[in-house]
Amino acid sequence: MRFFSTLYSSLRRGARAVFQFYPENDDQISMILSSAMSCGFTGGMVIDY
Repeated sequence: MRFFSTLYSSLRRGARAVFQFYPENDDQISMILSSAMSCGFTGGMVIDY
């Protein structure tokens, strides 16, 4: 959670960010999305197989 809160506070208002990660399971996806959104990030996820 500290990662997302620090990153969010370092971005200026209206800035965009992209994260690339390789989750091992659906639980990791849920954890990362909920942590990012609780820190203020909005958006979604693109899955590319």
